[in-house]
Formats: sequence, structure tokens, C-alpha cells
Amino acid sequence: MIISKRWKNSYIYPKKIICSSILLFIFISVGLSADDFQSKVEYIRTVVPKSGEQTKCWREKFTSSINFIAKTLRDLQQFNVRISAGYRGDRAGSKGLHKLNLGVSMGRFKYPNEFIFKANIDLQLKNSELQDNVTSMLINYEKYLFPILKVYGFVERFSNSYMGIQERWEIGGGAKIEGNFFLPKDKRKKIEEYESNLYTQDEFLKWVNKKDFYDKEEKKYIKDSLYRINSNWANLKTAIKKRYSRLNLGLAFSIFSELEQAQIVTPVKENEVVDGIIEEIESTQKFQLPAKQRLRFVVRPSIIFRPTSELSFYGHYYFKYPLGTVQDDYKYGYEGEETELDLRKELLLIAELKLSNVVNWAKNVSLSFEYHRHYDRRPPGLSTDLVNQFLLVSNPIAEDIHEMLIMGISVTF
Repeated sequence: MIISKRWKNSYIYPKKIICSSILLFIFISVGLSADDFQSKVEYIRTVVPKSGEQTKCWREKFTSSINFIAKTLRDLQQFNVRISAGYRGDRAGSKGLHKLNLGVSMGRFKYPNEFIFKANIDLQLKNSELQDNVTSMLINYEKYLFPILKVYGFVERFSNSYMGIQERWEIGGGAKIEGNFFLPKDKRKKIEEYESNLYTQDEFLKWVNKKDFYDKEEKKYIKDSLYRINSNWANLKTAIKKRYSRLNLGLAFSIFSELEQAQIVTPVKENEVVDGIIEEIESTQKFQLPAKQRLRFVVRPSIIFRPTSELSFYGHYYFKYPLGTVQDDYKYGYEGEETELDLRKELLLIAELKLSNVVNWAKNVSLSFEYHRHYDRRPPGLSTDLVNQFLLVSNPIAEDIHEMLIMGISVTF
């Protein structure tokens, strides 16, 4: 078995990355949750008069505006935890398997910031043992610099036995240009109604200033709270458009460092002497290849289409181009410097249907259908020396294409 000393000595490095990333996720999530914007909105709601002829001309419109802000904050800025489970079918070359897929994600969108953690694993019961063939984990932080431009950083871990990937880490960052189109009529109407009722805030402040039961400090706090709501309205308005627009188009560019440990698992035949007789024995061997590191440049067009508030379609296509060259002496048929572009392509298509009013103990329940396609132009493979040393039963090169179909149900808390 080939074992890379370089990887063994640096194996603790990815573990440090994941531990640091999880701590960062907790820190940022707590920081986003600690903002007192929503508490100020709720406070203003308690101050608004419930009756009175003098306030009748502005009270209802002002109350409606504040209620709209409070509901929008609850809908958009909650910390969400999502658990999913379902059927998963895999196809790679002539191999096809059916298994259980499990996933968990959590995150918080608070424009202009968003933080996401995702993890997925497939499980298969084989020979009384649970096995996993494909796992993934992603930690991602995004920040909008402008409504059409955001920057992001990410750490992703991926394993795929079909494509010979024992462990692959991608660590990098980039920028995305995006546009949002066709905001639903009811959302546009709510925004227009809120902006047309802004004059009621002056009437509200006049009413507060006339009341003796509010001291100077309380009046100042009420005024500051209202100012905070107004100063955040532009961000909240943009968040509404990004979350509810019917169509979202984007183009992202990123650079990341790739750390990969490949492993080829294949049946081999060896001659053994048993009771003086030479017999051909077949066994499964694991060949761990030397680890490698390289930089990649990624172009990712994406589309989100929401024909209704319950139905959404997502599409992402990743083009991962290599930067520089990597010595590939261990790849059968690819010895020496690269002779062709080490390109990777990944396609992700998702259709999601939200089921309304199914349970009262969760925010929502969704049915989803996903199609994944991974393509590696230069998949991991064994060296010519190893191929000549063993009598291999199967191809010494991993699969270059892996397709997945996932059908499942998810619950968001």
C-alpha cells in the first residue's frame, strides 16, 4: 500500500480547519442573533396607543407598518435548523446503488450577512455493516457589499468512493454578481404601503413628546428605536427582494486551495501456495495514493426560479479549472506532467415543494428532488508499476462520472 508521509504529517491540518470553522460558525451566529434591531421593533409595538380619537388618523397605518416590519424580521432573520432524510440512488460506470441519505443544515440570513453549515451522508447496510460512500460538509460565510455583489469564504470537505476520493478539502473564497427579478405583487404592495405611511412616524413622535408618563430618557430611547428601524429599512427591503423574487440569476468566481487524498479500492489476484499447490486467490486491496495540493479557479453560473411561494427550482453549474500543473507520477496512463486539462465539472439541480400547515411544531416541511453530476477529466488511478505488480480484476482508474438522484423530505425548525 502506498502511504504519503506528507499527508500523514499534515493530517492534523484539516482537523484544525474544521474545528476552527465550527467555532467561527458559532461565533458569527451568536453575533448575528445578538443584534437588538428586532427588540427595538417589538418595543415600539408596545408603545403604540391602542385607542384614542386624537391618534385615530395615523394610529392604524403606523401600527400596520410596525407589524409588517416585525413579521418580516421573524420570517427572514430567524436561525434555522433543517433535517432531511430520503432515498438516494447512485450511478458510476456500471455500478448502481440505492441507499438512505441523511442531511442537516443550519444558518442565519441577516442581510447583508449570511452564514451556512451543511452536512450530508449516505448509509448502506452491507454484510451486516453500515457503510458510507459519499459524504460532504460545507461551512460558508457571505457578505453583500452592494445589492448586486457579495463576497464569500468557504471550507468544504468531500469524500466519494466511486471517484476514488478518500478525502478532499476545498478552502477558498470569491465574489458573486447577482440580480433579482419579478417580486410578487403582494410583496411589492406591502413595500409601497410601508413607504407611503412613513409620515405617520412624525405623528407618533409628536404624540410621545406630549405624554408626561414618558421621561426624557424613555423618549430618547423611543426616538432612537424608530431611527434604527428607518436606517435598516433599505437592508430589509433588499432582503425581501432577494428572498421572494421569482427569478434570481447569478455568476460567481472563486479561487480555492484543494487538498486531496485519493484511494483506489480494487479486487486483485495473487498466487499463494496452499498445501504445496499454487492457487490463485482473489482479494480486495486498498491502495492509498500520495496526497496532493493544487489551486483551482471556479466559474459558477446559477439560477433560482420560484413560480409560486411554495415551489422553487435551483440550478448551479461549477467549472473548476486548474491553476498551474501537478506532477502525477502515480496515475496510470498519466505519468509525468499533465497532458490534458485537469478540469472538474459539477451540476446541481433541485426542485423543492413546501407543504403548508402540515405540522405546528416546525416552521415548514418540504419535499425535494435533487440531481447531482460530478465529472473529473483526470480521475485518480494507480501507477504503471502497481498495475504491473498485481493482477487487477477491475480498472485501475477511478470513475470519471458519478450521478446521484435524491428524493427526500426535510423539516425546518
